Amino acid sequence: MIYFLIYLLIYPYLFAMKKLKFKGAKGKILLIQTAKIGDYANSTVIFDRLGKFDVLIDEINLAFAKHDSRIEKIFTINDVKRKKASKLGLALELFSRNYESVYVLMPNSLNLFLARCTLAKNIVAVHHYAVSSNFALLALGMKKVPHTLNDLTLLTYLKTLGISELKYEKCLQQPLFIPHENIVKSDKFKIGVSLSAGNKMKTPPKKTWEKIFEIFAKFDCEVYIFGVGEEAALLKNLLAENTDEKRTENPSDRQFCADLTSDDASEIYGDIKNTNDEGAKAQICSENGICSGSNLSSQFCDTYVKKFGENELKIISLIGKIKLEELPFYLSQMQLYASSDTGNYYVADSVHTPTICLMGPCFASEQRGVADSLVISSHLPPVSSVFKTVQGIDASAFFELSEQNLADIEAFVKVRYISYLSREDNFLC
Repeated sequence: MIYFLIYLLIYPYLFAMKKLKFKGAKGKILLIQTAKIGDYANSTVIFDRLGKFDVLIDEINLAFAKHDSRIEKIFTINDVKRKKASKLGLALELFSRNYESVYVLMPNSLNLFLARCTLAKNIVAVHHYAVSSNFALLALGMKKVPHTLNDLTLLTYLKTLGISELKYEKCLQQPLFIPHENIVKSDKFKIGVSLSAGNKMKTPPKKTWEKIFEIFAKFDCEVYIFGVGEEAALLKNLLAENTDEKRTENPSDRQFCADLTSDDASEIYGDIKNTNDEGAKAQICSENGICSGSNLSSQFCDTYVKKFGENELKIISLIGKIKLEELPFYLSQMQLYASSDTGNYYVADSVHTPTICLMGPCFASEQRGVADSLVISSHLPPVSSVFKTVQGIDASAFFELSEQNLADIEAFVKVRYISYLSREDNFLC
């Protein structure tokens, strides 16, 4: 209610200023999407259709937006949320841009207030199942696009532009940001994995990943772990038992191998906080070094070899080694990507990498990959949605895999594996 009252108070001033002063170029567009990475990635399905436009986003997505030629000006919501900047100040700044159309894909009270303050002729807002009680007032006069749990978010976003079918593709960056040096140089079949999710409820338990890694180990492949922060602890836990150590001694090649369970490793590489568990070993290569049996070259590359089932699997950690703006590129280098319903999954889908999603407690009817994706849904009814996210519950039961689930995963991997090996440009064939 407070936002609507503030709007009523400042409306006469905004109206007068628009009539007297602001005569900007016609057709200017503002897109308001202040959600995190996954929702931002899915929102890009309308970017090409918009042409040139401004965005109001969460600062985490600056890494993508600043490398997007379609975006003219970027505003972030974070300083306002932290109370380091004025909401009214941001409202006036947006008003000064003289927008003709505003699209509100995340229709919370603040975003609707900011949209109203633009006095744009065409304001369109998503009207979902969990809108606040203030929605009716703040969205008064706006065009509303209904969204239910059975509606794919990509289609809902397109409907804000009057498009009723999925005929546009997601594109997170245009052009794709390419790092100066590609640290992934292997010619093996590469599988990317995110073990965790920002919402801890969406993190599959260890036993689930072990079953999936047993499937991966049946193929001549390498697994690359993506993530930051606690992803390293999850990887350590996954590798805690029966991990094989690879050692090499070749000072001329600047190769250094260390057991991460030893104190010496942290002395050499500077406080590497990995593991004290018996059997957890790693190979660490210095810059210009080449890991034994791998073509991976980077400043630090951690290569683990562990037995899953009857087979060994090479696991390479990229945790903390790539910049966020580089994420789409590196995910595009994978031949397959597996994760739960998390941001990386939707980024991988946006670059057309085949994906496996452990949907767990989330509604696959509402949001899922659309390029080439195997979605593993739980036998339990979903409880968490895009606009009403559940947190803080033990959702491990949602990630239990049936024999059919495992068979589907193996079949999906096999088809992409065979396809990769049969490529004309694959010198292994």
